[in-house]
Amino acid sequence: MKDVSSFQLTSKSLLVMPNSWLQELKQAAGELDESSLEELIMQIPDEYSHIANSLTNLADNFEFKQIFELITI
Repeated sequence: MKDVSSFQLTSKSLLVMPNSWLQELKQAAGELDESSLEELIMQIPDEYSHIANSLTNLADNFEFKQIFELITI
């Protein structure tokens, strides 16, 4: 299990998810669509809960631009 306290979310860490999912996440962030972001984050497998937690934290704090900029596809 990852040490969540030291985890730094990066563009590279999101590459565990499929391109289609990344495109949807980027679109939701660009549209400030919190409900779609939440649905997409729930699709992240449990083994990557540190990624889901980081994205949830960003969404909860309305950091949509930061989420958008993390996605490089």
